[in-house]
Amino acid sequence: MPKTPSTIDELLAQCRGSISDLDRELAKIDRFVAAMPPLTHKPAPLPPRPKSPPPPSYWLTEADMANAMAANQMLALAKLMRGKSEHAYYRAAGQHLARLHHNHSNEWAELLRRECNLSPRRAAELMSLAKLSGPAVKDAFLEFRKADAERHKKARRSKAKLRGEGAGKAQKHPK
Repeated sequence: MPKTPSTIDELLAQCRGSISDLDRELAKIDRFVAAMPPLTHKPAPLPPRPKSPPPPSYWLTEADMANAMAANQMLALAKLMRGKSEHAYYRAAGQHLARLHHNHSNEWAELLRRECNLSPRRAAELMSLAKLSGPAVKDAFLEFRKADAERHKKARRSKAKLRGEGAGKAQKHPK
């Protein structure tokens, strides 16, 4: 470890030494780069930039943005709490979505897709949970989950039939 300078002259001398060390290292790098053969092939072209989505057709107030963020946070917490009290977080997300829907019923589907990454159907389920209270919330949540599982099973069966697999049996979904 270098000695701590006690005077300005010592500090300047130490800096000059560091600068000369740096100059020697830069000269080594310059010699290395000069010795490299030139590139004989063209570098791969850069991929095209993805087009940015068009601007939204709606304006969000600070309260709307807070509700959208809170709904997203509640949905994330519900995913973390699988099997525990997740229905409470889904209910809270539904309450925030209901507040958003009250102000933006005309552009509701676009707002859901952009801000919350939800379909209108899923948002309607969450908002219906928000209207309930007590044990009815958990019962309704389990019904939604059961109906969703049935829809997915039916979709897998129809895809399998289109591909000619399994004679109507549901295929395991690869993860």
